[in-house]
Parts: sequence; structure tokens; C-alpha cells
Amino acid sequence: GFLFRMTGRLHSPGTVFTLEDAIGKEAVVYQHIPKGGIGKISISLHHMTHEIEAMSLNDEDIPSFYSVRVIKKEGDNTLIVTPTKQ
Repeated sequence: GFLFRMTGRLHSPGTVFTLEDAIGKEAVVYQHIPKGGIGKISISLHHMTHEIEAMSLNDEDIPSFYSVRVIKKEGDNTLIVTPTKQ
């Protein structure tokens, strides 16, 4: 019984993040962002990597593995990004 009571007290708050936390940060295109379409970026926030939907700021095609900077949030689950100089 003691073990069950103790395990009931164990909990993790988890890693809570908002898309606003990503604004201004660099990320890598995880899934190709087509011209005028949606792809995915991989970004590290709070020591964890997240894959988040993204669109290009200037309606340009951005290939996978390209570095981008997050500019702003669009809607509930999409970020707007722009390529960084490589």
C-alpha cells in the first residue's frame, strides 16, 4: 500500500510551450515547405525538439534541411518562417 501511495505522488508537469516561444529562434526545415503551402520545421524549445507546421513568409519554396528563422505565429498551430543566409 505504501508504494502505491508514493507512486500516486509522482507526477511530471511536462514541458509546456507555446508557439510564441519560437518567435525569433532558428530552426531547420524538417519537411519541405512548398511555395504557398505548409511544411514542417524542427525546433528546439526548452531542451526538447518539436516538429511544428510552417509556411514561408514570402511564398517561396524552402527545401528540407534548410535553416530558417521563425518570424511570427499564424493561426493556432502554424509558424511563419524565412530562410537564413547559408
